Amino acid sequence: MFLAFRRAASAFLTRLQVPIQVVLYALLYLAADQLVKQFHLPLPANIVGMLMVESWRIFLVIAISTMLTLGVTSLVVGRVYRFEVWLQRRKQRDV
Repeated sequence: MFLAFRRAASAFLTRLQVPIQVVLYALLYLAADQLVKQFHLPLPANIVGMLMVESWRIFLVIAISTMLTLGVTSLVVGRVYRFEVWLQRRKQRDV
């Protein structure tokens, strides 16, 4: 019987996890906003809100920078490999 209650409580808490996180983020936003207004801090109080609005830009920057990094890395690896092969051939030819 206790195990059945435990499973039901676990399922209930799992369903409440996302709404609780949203409420905590909203409270964090409100607290940060109050601190910025009260102390005139030059900080963005709405980091969570900014991330929600600007998330597509952040995602785009991360995606583009990742693709550029992978592309340049592959070019460098290809050049270094060809250079190593050229050195090996030159070394064998000179021997």
